[in-house]
Amino acid sequence: MQRLLIAGGVLLALALVSFLVFWFGFVTNVDAHEMAFTFNRFGGDIEVVEEQGWVVRNPIRYAVHTVDMRPFQIRITTVLEVDERVLNAKLVQFNPDGLQEFVDWHGRNAGESRARFREIMKTYAFAPDGGASCPFITVKQDTGSIEEGPLGQAAVSPAPQAEIEAIPVEE
Repeated sequence: MQRLLIAGGVLLALALVSFLVFWFGFVTNVDAHEMAFTFNRFGGDIEVVEEQGWVVRNPIRYAVHTVDMRPFQIRITTVLEVDERVLNAKLVQFNPDGLQEFVDWHGRNAGESRARFREIMKTYAFAPDGGASCPFITVKQDTGSIEEGPLGQAAVSPAPQAEIEAIPVEE
């Protein structure tokens, strides 16, 4: 009887370890607001995963990555001694049609870190063309800059559309 209990305990422990190896090695959770894609380690191909939820892939061959598809606000701010002031803000969203360019330009892990992803999106959203030449960003709304209104209240004004001139460099 004692041997039977020991054998049962060993089998249970082996099953638990096997399940944990499978779970952490093969299964990736994709939330409803995320887009998943797989990177084929042997061929270098990128393929969009059409499903959300639990995605099971062979970890030796495929790496599963996600990109947040929710629109979010990015801001250019300045920190004063007393408070933080928003100079300009935009509402942007990742465009899945530009996934291949996003991975080519920034690597397949760029969408996994929220802070890095926001910085990448900020760079293109506030480019001189407003992100129009970037295939993986959609500027949903330009909220403009915040200026001081009457009686100290913040008033929103549209962002100025300034012309940028090239300055010739003399050698």
